[in-house]
Amino acid sequence: MASALTFLMRYHTDGDAFLDQIVTGDETWVSHNTPETKRQSRQRHHPSSPKKPRKFKQTLSTQKVMATVFWDRKGVLSLDFMPKGTTINANRYCETLRKLRRAIQNKRRGMLSRGAVLLHDNARPHTAASTRELLDQFCWEIFDHPPYSPDLAPSDFHLFTKLKDFLGGTRFGSDEELKKTVNTWLNELVAEEYNTGILKLVNRYDKCLNVGDKAVFYGTSAMMYYQFLQLARQWPELATQWEALEHSQKHYGYPCKLKHKIKVITSLVLVGALVEHCLSHHNILRWAALCSSSIRGLFRRYFTNVHKQMFAVVHYNIPLAAVNSILNIIATFTWNFTDLFIMLISMALAERFRLLNQHLDSTRGKVLPESYWHRRREEYNSLSTLTKKVDFCVSKIVLVSFTSNLYFICRQLLSSITPLGNIYERTYFYWSFGFVLFRTLMVSLTASRIFEESQHPREALFAVPSESYSKECERPKTTFTKLEQRSWIKIEVTRGRSAQECFQGLREACADAALPYRTVAQWVKVFREGRDAVQDNLHTGRLCVENNTVQFLASLLDADSNGRFWNIHRTHPICDYDLFTKEPLQGTRYRPDMNLSVL
Repeated sequence: MASALTFLMRYHTDGDAFLDQIVTGDETWVSHNTPETKRQSRQRHHPSSPKKPRKFKQTLSTQKVMATVFWDRKGVLSLDFMPKGTTINANRYCETLRKLRRAIQNKRRGMLSRGAVLLHDNARPHTAASTRELLDQFCWEIFDHPPYSPDLAPSDFHLFTKLKDFLGGTRFGSDEELKKTVNTWLNELVAEEYNTGILKLVNRYDKCLNVGDKAVFYGTSAMMYYQFLQLARQWPELATQWEALEHSQKHYGYPCKLKHKIKVITSLVLVGALVEHCLSHHNILRWAALCSSSIRGLFRRYFTNVHKQMFAVVHYNIPLAAVNSILNIIATFTWNFTDLFIMLISMALAERFRLLNQHLDSTRGKVLPESYWHRRREEYNSLSTLTKKVDFCVSKIVLVSFTSNLYFICRQLLSSITPLGNIYERTYFYWSFGFVLFRTLMVSLTASRIFEESQHPREALFAVPSESYSKECERPKTTFTKLEQRSWIKIEVTRGRSAQECFQGLREACADAALPYRTVAQWVKVFREGRDAVQDNLHTGRLCVENNTVQFLASLLDADSNGRFWNIHRTHPICDYDLFTKEPLQGTRYRPDMNLSVL
């Protein structure tokens, strides 16, 4: 990706001047007998040729010659044949580069002064230390070639392919005849073919940079479809629980302006998605219209460019292009609808908490019976249970949505490094980048509002007058001790809960006072292994001293500034061991009724 980005930035900055500087080349074997390809054998050379000729299996001739070809967009610069019995190594390759430099001086006046850009693969002779030193002496720029990427080497995907097609089905009797034929064909090949080979680099590097976008786009769309299918199985139960909650809290009324907010958010997201989709295809359609003389040619250029990954593998046909376009529209709608779905669900839950909070705020400072707080607590628990159910159902959808949005935000930031072209490209970039940021921020803000509204009742509970304060007011804000949390974990483990589910339950009940996940996981593990106690284990190897002994030692330290009590301790020890050496002592142990006047 780094090579593709560097190439495209140079091309957008310098244009054709950058392509004029490129010198590329590679080595290839040419055989005395090169078999025809299957495509060549299917061609009918005269009317009486069979429609489906048989293709017999052939093997390459063992007699072959290695040719090293360097060329640019105007034609061949250097052609060198390796003598028999020799191998390509760093010294041999350096000699070929010296011949190439002399050929550039003779054939391309001014190229060396403007600067040549050498594009070759990562073969060992090409990257040897002696080769790099020679190229540094030449002051040539070496363009970084991705390893194992013959599809980004013009010699491999363009020139040598045409050469092998030309040599297919031809037999040569000697090396000299083969060399002469190859030399003649390379010199007689029109300059447009060499120019086309260099120009193909632009599209190939662009495809290399953008092929990941399509994979992520369609991959996340497929994952979202799968998650929505899973949600459809749980939706009846979720909808029933939501309906029951709204029916039980109908005395609060319907959330004010929620219907209007839903319409506004839906309109903004869908209209923004439509504008982005149209802008993304406008440039391609405009280019296809300029390069085509008929409607059929326009559609062909448009579809082959929009679905270039598909039609690089299969031949173009209208039904397949139509199916791909429909899939693209469905995937685009799914991507935007997922964010919209999360926004609307979050808004509806937050509004339910807001209605409860408004009612609690209206009663702030009033003396109310315990039954009132009991009903409010039950309603709050119902809302919390529904929120937990919704989170369980849509959490994976939220994860996929955020992953997709963050990927395309980073992708747009990466694309901003490349200079933008005309006003249409700039308009599309700013709109698409701003739109994906808007969706991501709206999803984050609407989801975080649920948490903010759910924490508001704590403020109302702390403001309850002392006259109406009761246990029902205390229960929602009770802080559980570690021992109580461990007891709850033990109960949940017996019910088959996992460590993650236990941790989420503690977070909901205790908020910041909950045990950390690592501690919860450790206790879940020991409870599953059969442990019954929830108290901490006594530390092994540490001596246990009673509290009255500790208090007595403290009084001795306060009374004795010279440390004389250690001598008393050896004759009348306060414990059965030496406080320094931890060895057993012989003597009368201290008793509380002993006289300490000796101090």
